[in-house]
Amino acid sequence: MVMKYKIELEIPENKLALAIEFIRNLPFVKNVKTISPIDKSNNSLSQNLSPFGILKGSIKVPDNFTEPLDDLKDYM
Repeated sequence: MVMKYKIELEIPENKLALAIEFIRNLPFVKNVKTISPIDKSNNSLSQNLSPFGILKGSIKVPDNFTEPLDDLKDYM
C-alpha cells in the first residue's frame, strides 16, 4: 500500500536546498514535490491525495465486539 503525505515546512531560503536534499535522501521517501508560495492557492498536490471516505465499508465490526473476551475471563 502506498500512502501519500503532504508536509508543509517553513525553511529560510538559504537552507532550503539543503533541507530538500536531506529529505530526498531519506530511504523511505520516493518523491518530493516543492510548491512555491505562489502555487499554494492552486495546490495540485492535494488533488493527488486519497479522498476522505475511500475506505468506507471496508472495515467490518463484529456484532459481539463489546462482549468480554474469553481469554480474559480469568482476570475479570
